[in-house]
Amino acid sequence: RLEARQAGEDTTADTSNLPYLSAIVHTCQALADSATAILKNCGDGICVDVVSRDEYRRPVWIKCVSRATGSANAHDLVDSARVWLSLAKQYPEQGLVPCICYRFFAGLEPSLAARLRNMGLDVAEGTKPPQTEPPSHMKRLNLDTSTLVALVSNLSHGHLDWQFEDKALEAQACEEAQKPLLKQLAPILAGRELYTSPGALRTFNSIIGTIAGELEKERAQRLRTVIVELPLVKGAR
Repeated sequence: RLEARQAGEDTTADTSNLPYLSAIVHTCQALADSATAILKNCGDGICVDVVSRDEYRRPVWIKCVSRATGSANAHDLVDSARVWLSLAKQYPEQGLVPCICYRFFAGLEPSLAARLRNMGLDVAEGTKPPQTEPPSHMKRLNLDTSTLVALVSNLSHGHLDWQFEDKALEAQACEEAQKPLLKQLAPILAGRELYTSPGALRTFNSIIGTIAGELEKERAQRLRTVIVELPLVKGAR
């Protein structure tokens, strides 16, 4: 189209597509560097308006809807959503099924939005970035012994006004004062399912039983209620 306009050819027939093309351009601009393709042919007559990747590097297919929604075309949008979801499962990228996002640029009926979300789509108006959930394998976090100890240690909970004869503990206290560990761990642990191995938990319990203070023992008890012990692998020690 751009070449035709530069050549002075009549492009009146294309003007009905301008809102749609404008929506694609604005979506790409909002995604910045995460947009990887536009108008990608994914087979079965499906052309994905914008292909992107979310923060977990999972592929995202975005459909830009520039027409006003209503009862007349709601059925068509639901049908297209089913096709997109089915096609995404047929064309995984590096083992990851693309997430489907519908972005509406001329209004969105609440009932239609709810119906599409119930189908598993990410639905929003305008150029809102994809709001995707972490892949199931990324929701789980296996904690080692040192992390378990750090989560209950007095040093990690602001008890820094002690003098330690042990140089290693003194150095650790200084580092904790400068870079609090819990502030670093909080965003990593948030929303995750916490697991630990039988060996790590056994060592942790031994450390707590040997040198932990009362507050540390209380924290350890609370921590045990939110972590899941992984099954023992046959042959493991």
